[in-house]
Amino acid sequence: MEIHSADEAQEKVREMAYERKVGESALFKNTRVPKLSDCNGTIDLACPCGKTTTYFIDGWRKTMQSGARYLSIRLKAKGPKTEPTTSAAAAADDMDW
Repeated sequence: MEIHSADEAQEKVREMAYERKVGESALFKNTRVPKLSDCNGTIDLACPCGKTTTYFIDGWRKTMQSGARYLSIRLKAKGPKTEPTTSAAAAADDMDW
């Protein structure tokens, strides 16, 4: 497949075997609804209880008054991905109150 544009290159990356790992993510140029954000992605985060939650990531390229550029991001919970494991739930029940 020959790549002719940045959008085609990005789509090729998405088609490749991209495996999201817990705590890791990638941001992609927002080509679907560019008015909402400059880039977006998803990330899976795990808490010590064993529950993994998926978050949407939105990013905006911004410039400070000094001229320095930075990326502003927002995370929004998508919903629970997995339930706590039995051992993690049992350990939580063993807390001394």
